[in-house]
Amino acid sequence: MRPSGAVSRRGQFMRLKFERRTGVRRVMSVAGVVLASGMLAAATGCSDDSGTAKAEESATAVASAPVSTTKPSNTAWNPCSIPDADIAAAGLNPARRQADTGKYGTKFPGWDICGWMSESWYGINVYSTNSHTFDEVIHNANNVSNPRDVSVSGRSAVMLDSQTTPGDCIIVFDASSGPVQLEVGAKPSADEPGDSCAEATRIAQVLLKDFPVK
Repeated sequence: MRPSGAVSRRGQFMRLKFERRTGVRRVMSVAGVVLASGMLAAATGCSDDSGTAKAEESATAVASAPVSTTKPSNTAWNPCSIPDADIAAAGLNPARRQADTGKYGTKFPGWDICGWMSESWYGINVYSTNSHTFDEVIHNANNVSNPRDVSVSGRSAVMLDSQTTPGDCIIVFDASSGPVQLEVGAKPSADEPGDSCAEATRIAQVLLKDFPVK
């Protein structure tokens, strides 16, 4: 049994993804979800002793973080509201959902994040924010690169490559509630990662009806 305040490997991973993407400078460890790569496991391995020591320090800091008792303070739309049936239809495991409150011990103002792991090589994170505009998200060169216009089931979006977790693929939709970002990446345990952009597109096609409209 995990002691009170401990964070799951998936939780550690998703918090790290958020930290990198938003610039919040708080130490967080890595491992398991959404996009895992960020919901996924962005576990970037280091072979030197100093990297190992830093990873251990991060794990200790996260494990000792107090568990928040604050209820989720939604943005205009919380991705954790996506129905389990649609998550399952997208090839993800509804039981392996991780939100950014409670188990993480932190609620990031202006953001809601929810991640799910698949039984395959990938996991996803879905981000919603009212703190940043669509243009700010897609033009943040510190976090993303190679923007290209795409259409998902007839809805315009921008696909990007992650600068913080190489190999992750991001699709951002504009919405009246603020930008919605879906990120897919490989789990740390994946021996042969697939095409993250192909998976992101396929999953977005399934979940798009649950996203807020422009």
